[in-house]
Amino acid sequence: MLVKAILKDILTLSVACLNLRCLLWSRENNPAQWAEFLEKFTRKSISRRRANALLQGNSSLNEAESLVIAEMFSVDAEELHSVPLYARDKSVFESNINFLLDALPRGQRKAAAKMIGVKDQQLSRWKNLLVRPRASHLRAFLRFHGIDPDFDLEKQPLFLSMEPISGFGQKKWLQSRIEQMSAKEIGLMFPALKKLLKPSEED
Repeated sequence: MLVKAILKDILTLSVACLNLRCLLWSRENNPAQWAEFLEKFTRKSISRRRANALLQGNSSLNEAESLVIAEMFSVDAEELHSVPLYARDKSVFESNINFLLDALPRGQRKAAAKMIGVKDQQLSRWKNLLVRPRASHLRAFLRFHGIDPDFDLEKQPLFLSMEPISGFGQKKWLQSRIEQMSAKEIGLMFPALKKLLKPSEED
């Protein structure tokens, strides 16, 4: 399952990689722009290609890169490699909840509240943990997003994923990619897409 594979990747990333993602997330909330942002922010001392490798966890920050990032983001170079900065200002749980609430498309919040079994106003109060969600409501909320209800939102920084996690995010990603494709590309792929997206007889 794609989502489980993505979540597994998050668990295997180094603290430095997650910290780098977090620092970029604090300046740019679109992960697709992180590599470009890092290249510009470091005045090209870290190329876009190198930034992608670092962000994907395919390579480790060297000493020079660590010093540049530490200076540019005003953090300690040693802490960049050893301290989970992504849990410093807010708990991982709070950031994850905010991330999932923000991922709800317009018009879906009431549907989510109804499916979870809470009032719309109560769901809104989950933002910044003005009200902490009950375990049963939280599991239903994760299911609404198409995420494993047993996912540990307390420890695993879901909000730092570079891939769309929520079913809503994945739908938006697909729509964006299809809109960017040329008519010729769509024509070549249409038979496969038609077969893949054809409603089942059970539907």
